[in-house]
Amino acid sequence: MAELRLITSATEVMAVYQAADAVARQQRADLPGPGSEGFIPIAALRADALVDLITARTGAPRTAAVNVT
Repeated sequence: MAELRLITSATEVMAVYQAADAVARQQRADLPGPGSEGFIPIAALRADALVDLITARTGAPRTAAVNVT
């Protein structure tokens, strides 16, 4: 896990949040509900949606790199 911070106006933060939330809610419609196997919390879906929006990911597998200094 990692943390990403955005320092900008409240208006811009809300626009980013609303965009990620809209994508997450669309994705959630096709997923199992709370208490079901495979349930994904909306916060996790928002995080995935934000990454998708920023990187213009189109469903290709994600790769990760870790640098230890």
